[in-house]
Amino acid sequence: VLAGLCTAAIACGKVELAEPDVGPDSDGDRVADREDNCPSVRNEDQANGDSEPVGTATSIPFQWRSTPTAEVVTGDEAVSLLVEIGFPFDFFGATYTQVAIGTNGYLLLPADPELLVNSADAAAIPDFISPNALVAGYWGDLDQSAGGKIAADLQGDAPDREFVVEYTDVPLYGTNGGFPVTMQIVLREEESQIEIH
Repeated sequence: VLAGLCTAAIACGKVELAEPDVGPDSDGDRVADREDNCPSVRNEDQANGDSEPVGTATSIPFQWRSTPTAEVVTGDEAVSLLVEIGFPFDFFGATYTQVAIGTNGYLLLPADPELLVNSADAAAIPDFISPNALVAGYWGDLDQSAGGKIAADLQGDAPDREFVVEYTDVPLYGTNGGFPVTMQIVLREEESQIEIH
């Protein structure tokens, strides 16, 4: 009767139902890695909090950088080829030297360039589906094919270099060029800081 419905084990005359195999559980918290909000740290209740924060956000003065000149990506739902940052950039314990730039308002820091995707829908991260290591200035459905420009370049001198990405007048999808977004995402060499303007 139990065949095909679940796995059962019979030991000393009693039936025990085994838990279904839901995949690997690297941290042993009984939550499969594919569903675990932090698969490397035991977290049975899946609380969204870190006991030891890895970063802080502080208010900074507004400082618009010089407009970058190298157009890096065009189109709708597109992601650039890998672009050299120009210096090692530390992000949540990993060091990156390249970034991919998505038309939907964010930078991807690729662990595996084969997994680069461009998502118009903001989602909880981390997730088992890319994107995960990202810096989002405006994560929404932007459509550069309807106007605007996305450019990037390295500015300044070591040890104070900055990788600047600018979205200039890039409209929201489906608005016939309306509701343009203009912003800058700045990756700073100094202490691997991030600024979003």
